[in-house]
Amino acid sequence: MIKKLKNHRGFTLIEILVSIALIGMVAVTILGLFSASLRNNNASKAVIETTVFAKDIMENLKKELYSLPSDDRDIDIIRAKGVEVQNSYEDCTITIDSKGSITGLYIIQVEVNKAGEGRVERYVSQIYLP
Repeated sequence: MIKKLKNHRGFTLIEILVSIALIGMVAVTILGLFSASLRNNNASKAVIETTVFAKDIMENLKKELYSLPSDDRDIDIIRAKGVEVQNSYEDCTITIDSKGSITGLYIIQVEVNKAGEGRVERYVSQIYLP
C-alpha cells in the first residue's frame, strides 16, 4: 500500500534550481573581483619595482658624487659622473642641473623607461655638495 504524505518537508526542484542560479551569480561576481584585484596587484608590483630601480640608481649616483673631491665639483664633471652611472644601467636616463643661484645644490632627474609597457617613470631628487 502506498501512503501519500500530507506534510511535504523538502524543497521542490524549482527552488533548488533557483538557489543554484543565485549561488552561481554570486560566485561569478566574486571571481570578477579576484581578477580585478590580481590586475591591480600586478600594476602595483611594476610601479614598486620601477621605484626601487630608480632609487638604486639615485643612491649610486649620490655615492659617486659625494666621493668627488670638493675642487672637482664642477657641473660638467658632475654630469660626466651622471653619464658614467647611467651607462651602468639599462633603460634609464639621468639629467643633472644646478639649482640656480644656490651654489652646490643640484637637481637629479632619473627617467626609467618601461619598454614593454610603453611608459616612462620620472623621479627627481636634490643633492647638496658643499
